[in-house]
Amino acid sequence: MRCHLSSIDYLQNIRIGVATVYGKPYYRFSACLKALDLSFDSILPEEITSYSGDIVLTTRTEYPQRSKKVVFYEDISKRCPPSVIRGILIQKLDLHFQEDDLVIGVDPGQRLVCLYYTTGWRLRTHFTRQ
Repeated sequence: MRCHLSSIDYLQNIRIGVATVYGKPYYRFSACLKALDLSFDSILPEEITSYSGDIVLTTRTEYPQRSKKVVFYEDISKRCPPSVIRGILIQKLDLHFQEDDLVIGVDPGQRLVCLYYTTGWRLRTHFTRQ
C-alpha cells in the first residue's frame, strides 16, 4: 500500500470560514467540523470576499457571484458523512498530494477492521465484532 501517512494533518493548519446567517446550515457545518476536530471562523456572507482564510463553507444563495474563494456548499454537507466531507475538503484545497486513489484495507480476525484512505490520509476507521 502506497499511502503517505504522517502524524501531521494538513487540515489542522487550514483556516476555514463558515459564512451563513441561517441556523440549519450553520448547525450542519459546525457539527461536521467539530466531528472532524477542525476549528473554524464564523463570518458573515458579505465578508466572504475579504476573508483571509483558505476555504469558505456557505450556502449557494449567500455566496458572492464574483468571488474566487474556494467554496464548499451546504447542500453537499446534507448528503455526506464527515469522513467523506474531509476528503472533499482535501480535494478542494488541492493540497498537492500525489495520489487520488481510494484505498480500503480490510483486516478480518476477532474484529473486522476497515480503513479508508484517500490522497494519503486516513478518512475513517471502522471496527465491527464478528
